[in-house]
Amino acid sequence: EVTGAGQEEKAAELKEREGDHVFAVRLFLKGGLPARAAAVVQRYEDREHFQPALLETVATALFEFGMFEKAGLFYEKLNDMSRAMEAYRKGSAFARAVELSRRAFRGRDVVELEELWGDYLVARKNPDAAVNHFTEAGAYLKAIDAAIDCRQWAKAAQIVETLPPVDAKPYLHKIAKH
Repeated sequence: EVTGAGQEEKAAELKEREGDHVFAVRLFLKGGLPARAAAVVQRYEDREHFQPALLETVATALFEFGMFEKAGLFYEKLNDMSRAMEAYRKGSAFARAVELSRRAFRGRDVVELEELWGDYLVARKNPDAAVNHFTEAGAYLKAIDAAIDCRQWAKAAQIVETLPPVDAKPYLHKIAKH
């Protein structure tokens, strides 16, 4: 027994093979398969024009299905940079968000994004990778804590040296033990 979505998927695959890429995209979307729809667009976009309304539909479907980074890429194709940024932030696609901020928003969100990126990495038990993002954001206390968490004593000491003595004092004892 083939489900409705399964039938749409098979029909979409057939339409793609026949060269009716727009219809294939629509069928994949109808079948609840936005990633497959996006893949068709990406495969043929250099030699076929897809209407902005269809790209918008693909982007929205990707977003609704929680495929935020892919949605962001589609919003960028549509030149909708604020929705692209929203999608990248929601999907924790910080590398893309920082790059987009630099390119489209004169870097106005970079400091905040770098700190969020560091927080995201720490939450995923990756303090080692977080240190540089905190440093980029000027979040030096978080950078020191992350460096200490992953036993990067030299790095922690280097960052502590840049702090005013009153802020540095609690860390000097921790670091001195190592």
